[in-house]
Amino acid sequence: MLINNSEYFNALENIKSRIKITQYRAALGANKELMELYWNIEILRRFAETYPDFTKSQRGVDLLPWRNNITLFSKIKDEIERNWYIEQSLNE
Repeated sequence: MLINNSEYFNALENIKSRIKITQYRAALGANKELMELYWNIEILRRFAETYPDFTKSQRGVDLLPWRNNITLFSKIKDEIERNWYIEQSLNE
């Protein structure tokens, strides 16, 4: 079975197009994963910055769910106020 030139070139272009689409989707997927990783690293950095002496001064923080901790150190910059919210959360 012989393929004429136009069928061959159409099939070849179709394959090239599918390869490019797949490469693009793979790049998007990799980018998404990297963004999630960088975001998690940023959250950990901010946590460490907020609680530099975690083992001595922030005993209640380790009892809170991670989502609560993120909310506390993202929205409340004042340490006294943040500690009040931590105590209130633990007393519930």
